[in-house]
Amino acid sequence: MLKVLLFAVLITSLSGCSSIRFFELQSEEAVITQQQNVELVSFKSKPTAIVHNHCLSVNRTTDVGNALLAHCSKELLSRNDLSLSLKKYALSSYSSSILKLIKLNQNVDSKVQINIEGNLDFLVVKNIIAKEKELSPVVFGELGVAIVVRQNNNQKGLGKYYPAEGIYSPRTLIIENIDFDGLRLKIQLSTKEQDYLLLGKNSYQLKRSPSAAFLALIENANIDDFSWLGFTNASQAEKRRGIFSIGAFSKTKPPIIMIHGLNSDPLIWRNLTMAMLNDEQIYKNFQIWHVYYPSGPPPFYNAMRIRKQLREFINQLNAPTLYSKAVIVGHSMGGVISRTLSTESGDRLWDITFTDSYEKMKLKEDSPINNIFIFNPIFDKTTVFFLDTPHRGSSVANSVIGSIGSAFVTLPNNFKNIFKRFIDTVGIEKITRVMQPFLIQHGPNSVQVLRPGHPLMEALIDLPVSGESYSIIGSTTKLTCKTKEDCNDVSDGVVDYSSAYIESSVDTVIVKSSHNSFKSPDAISFILGKLKRKVN
Repeated sequence: MLKVLLFAVLITSLSGCSSIRFFELQSEEAVITQQQNVELVSFKSKPTAIVHNHCLSVNRTTDVGNALLAHCSKELLSRNDLSLSLKKYALSSYSSSILKLIKLNQNVDSKVQINIEGNLDFLVVKNIIAKEKELSPVVFGELGVAIVVRQNNNQKGLGKYYPAEGIYSPRTLIIENIDFDGLRLKIQLSTKEQDYLLLGKNSYQLKRSPSAAFLALIENANIDDFSWLGFTNASQAEKRRGIFSIGAFSKTKPPIIMIHGLNSDPLIWRNLTMAMLNDEQIYKNFQIWHVYYPSGPPPFYNAMRIRKQLREFINQLNAPTLYSKAVIVGHSMGGVISRTLSTESGDRLWDITFTDSYEKMKLKEDSPINNIFIFNPIFDKTTVFFLDTPHRGSSVANSVIGSIGSAFVTLPNNFKNIFKRFIDTVGIEKITRVMQPFLIQHGPNSVQVLRPGHPLMEALIDLPVSGESYSIIGSTTKLTCKTKEDCNDVSDGVVDYSSAYIESSVDTVIVKSSHNSFKSPDAISFILGKLKRKVN
């Protein structure tokens, strides 16, 4: 029992647990069914003032009134002589009429019939109330009603690069057409994916909320069920391993790739992802990809798997320009993985591990052994943000708690067999003395690699990033330090400043945080600020 309690402390320290579900829905005010006769006025030859007066005269509490409001407000928005105040009124009336109409009870007595194309499963963004202010969605644009459309994901073809929970898309509900058949007003509503719509000669930006689509996704996500499983039993969590696009794929926007740490999952990035999607400048210039990997196996093995998946994704997209540049954000062990995605190893890691050179070994080019220890940057130029990253290891991993945690890890056979087959073929003597303790049992696991002094970790820190890097260091104590002795007091409780700091970073910031700076408003502001400078 004591071991279980101690290990609970370890996993709480080394990860950032995801909280329980994120929003609730408010309902729209109902409208009254009007039984009086209906007339659909033609505004073709009427002046704008008459159309405006007609809008003002309708009863907004009834179904017919809102149908007529939709009709006249759409007409207003097509006019060339709109003042700013009248345009604002027409846009508001247009949206409010749609919101009321989609709530109608479509019974036989209604004088209004609503048809929405595609029989879509959607949420109205206005009705989504986030439980945390950091997750409140922002709506871009001016015309229509922002909605989130959900589609099932069969994960076939490119579908495997969307979350398994479904594909959640930001769209706009607009008035397509209004007719009167002598008995009923028939209103056709449609959804649009484009950014702008012409009414008459006037162009309007459609209301859209990519952050609401993400919020709807994480509300239904279960990827956090695989945090613990991925740490203790990676084989069982393999089915969820992958690269997942948050929003539509783009062949031109540089990706922002977010990589979680030990005993963790992509939901830790919810605050940062929402902040990016709520910023129209960043949303228009970048796309966001989340990575999930089982974190029990060591970072160098997982990095090899992630490199392969990234290349497969980009190649399947047929988007070679995406190799030119990217942003990678890594937390804790995810920062270690981020470094291996953005640097060239040469023979440095190989020579630390094996007694014979790569050329002398003559292994197959696609051998996993090769790809674990010899690698090149995925992208020509990479911007890396290291969050709470133990470049020189963590003393927690080297403690009693770390030893207990390490004992809980069951490494998958597909990982262990890589080294078992190698050792059975060439002998343990082909592995250097410094690496034999880690590989003789066909390991190591991630906790063992994160202990201070691991040979590969010490070598990796000297390899330059192909691009530029920034460091975000969490601290539960002070937020500034100048001398080495002064900085020794800075720690997030898991990773000390001396391990998280690297001289090659363009900029380093200390934020008030335990080992979860991905939630820090200061850290998020820092990242967004650096990204915006790249756009300008």
